[in-house]
Amino acid sequence: MQQDTQRRFVFRGSAIAFGGQIYRPEGVVLVTHGSSALSVVGGRSTNSVEGADFRQLVTIGSASADVEGAFDDQEKARAMSEHKVREDTLATHTIARATVEGITVGREKRVRIGHVSARMRAESAPGRHQPRFKFPKERVRSRGDQEIDLHIADMVVDGKPVEVIFDAQRFSDDLSTFQKIKSRARSKPFMEQHGVLLDSIGESTRLGRGQVVLVKVFRKFVWPEGMPPRVKEVDNSLVIDDFGTIYFGEMFVTDVDRRLTLVRMKLGSPEGGDIDFAEVQTNGSWFPPIPP
Repeated sequence: MQQDTQRRFVFRGSAIAFGGQIYRPEGVVLVTHGSSALSVVGGRSTNSVEGADFRQLVTIGSASADVEGAFDDQEKARAMSEHKVREDTLATHTIARATVEGITVGREKRVRIGHVSARMRAESAPGRHQPRFKFPKERVRSRGDQEIDLHIADMVVDGKPVEVIFDAQRFSDDLSTFQKIKSRARSKPFMEQHGVLLDSIGESTRLGRGQVVLVKVFRKFVWPEGMPPRVKEVDNSLVIDDFGTIYFGEMFVTDVDRRLTLVRMKLGSPEGGDIDFAEVQTNGSWFPPIPP
């Protein structure tokens, strides 16, 4: 029996609260309890964890991950289920959220983060190859009823508080598609501001399908009480002597998806390993594919 070849939407989205591995002084895998992923037909996936302690190298107070994917118009979706309209006439959305509270890293607890959260939304219109992305603000009661998109709060490094400011709004507005990013990706001002790195499977001088842009969704650090002497700022990272490097707001972008890691740590000494917090990915694509 031949499979139905009418175009359908393949949902895809994930949210990972935390993950990684410690290699020294002992091997520890951060088993990722707080993660969620969508099935190909959409719906909702959610998960949470209360308290996690990885041999005092990494401790977490709580974490949650949530992903949902659906057709925008549920009346039209019902009509589609009755074979009255085609699926490729419907618009879709995918939303991924990840939140972590109460993070400490290293046995000396030199880095502490009270709250990390990331939210991303993708929207796919009928007949359009590239989805549109944005970072929606949502009201969060645990943060004093604030409206938050990409957010880090109560971060302390070597006893000094630091604020990490992101550039979420610009990517929600004038850089909302891969086409818009790639049209500016080779300009010097854009590369200087967003630290663009280009890579591709094929020709490196042309951005198209199968190619990846790595950008930083980051603006600046603010030290209300001054920066500690053993810390140095390098672009979107903090290099901490005898600890390692912390990267903020790294986002991989292709023509069909975005994958954002809000906090990534590459531990140096005395511990060694790779861990990350609040990673979200959203996309979705039509099958058979729509030509770009």
